[in-house]
Amino acid sequence: MYGNLTLFAVGANPDCQNAANAINENSERPELQQFYLQALGQSQVSQPADSEKSYLLVFETSNFKPYQFTGVCTTGSIVASLNQTDGGISSYAVALQRLMPTLYGQLEYLGKSETALECMLISSMIDGANATAPLRLIGGLDQHTMIEFIDQFPGVSQLGLFEGLKRGNASLTYLYTFRNKMWSETAQWWI
Repeated sequence: MYGNLTLFAVGANPDCQNAANAINENSERPELQQFYLQALGQSQVSQPADSEKSYLLVFETSNFKPYQFTGVCTTGSIVASLNQTDGGISSYAVALQRLMPTLYGQLEYLGKSETALECMLISSMIDGANATAPLRLIGGLDQHTMIEFIDQFPGVSQLGLFEGLKRGNASLTYLYTFRNKMWSETAQWWI
């Protein structure tokens, strides 16, 4: 998980914690001045720590993979039962984005399946695209290629705009595929 150390900084506790949160939430990489932190040089690293201060260590992610997409399958009964969305299929995507704003980006694909197994299989393959040899390409390709990949599974079909406005059907499972904000191409570092 941890690669090379890219930054060793010192500052007040809330400032270090705020900088760590910004990095872990995949916000833009923070500037030291923004959080009132001071980078430590090679000679300062070996000095005793000051118990009145906090320290921030930023590492490259050793297993970084640029996963562009992330998938989640939800049963139609759960989609239909969410009062805040009136059970709407497309509205459920917005609920997911609100619940996990640092993970789920723009909705790229909305599909349905009569079998939860096939939906879960696709979702797992999308989420592990870079770890699975035949699917390694998905992480580096565009939305069109990802949709072509999903279309290889005959039990899953894409929902159109008007069908997405309907209430969830308890006999179906829905595949929501989003732009993955957690593993963006710019977030190659970790706290």
